[in-house]
Amino acid sequence: MSWMRLVNIHDVRACFQALQQCSQAPSNTSWWKAVDGTSWLQNMHLLLVSAVNLAATIELESRSVLVHCSDGWDRTPQLVSLAEILLDPYYRTVK
Repeated sequence: MSWMRLVNIHDVRACFQALQQCSQAPSNTSWWKAVDGTSWLQNMHLLLVSAVNLAATIELESRSVLVHCSDGWDRTPQLVSLAEILLDPYYRTVK
C-alpha cells in the first residue's frame, strides 16, 4: 500500500532553499504567495499525512508495516521517525 508522493531529498532541499528566499517578499500577501510557490508546505503536509497513516496502521489496525524507498536515506528515516514520535505515549500525553 502506498500513501506517499514524497519528493526526494534534492527536491526538499530546493524547496527549503526557495523558502529561505521568501523573507525578501515586500508584503504579507506576496510573502504567502512566495511561500506557496516553494511547495514547502505541500511537501511537509504529505510527509505528516503519510506519518499519521503509518502510525494509524500500526496503532489502530494492529498491522505490521514495511517502509522502503529507493535509496532509504531520506524519506524512510523522516517517515519512520515521525511515526515513532506519534506512537510514543510520552509525546502524545498532555499532563
